[in-house]
Amino acid sequence: MIFTLPVQALSVNKAYRSGPTYKSKEYVAYEKDVLRLLTAREKIEGFVKVSYEFGMPSLLKSDLGNCEKILTDLIVKKGYITDDRWILEITLKKTKSAEPFIKVVIEKKEPSEE
Repeated sequence: MIFTLPVQALSVNKAYRSGPTYKSKEYVAYEKDVLRLLTAREKIEGFVKVSYEFGMPSLLKSDLGNCEKILTDLIVKKGYITDDRWILEITLKKTKSAEPFIKVVIEKKEPSEE
């Protein structure tokens, strides 16, 4: 499953107000926009690998790890994967881009026997 969202990533630092209990207005608006952009797709069952590429105007404005968590939660909420506990591998990449975007690749992944 591969898709691209024409949005700027939201950092977890901007998602919550007064601790992790209260979603910020910015998070609520972002969640609504992203869920609207995520089209209906068949759920990938079992273990997965997820790759994110975040296109952003400045490579120094956002912590890459903070951008991933919110988007992963929304992918689960939309039903693309069962739960983020089923993710065995996550790849993160920043790309300088005049127009913000988030490219997501979700693939089945078998656990290694190591």
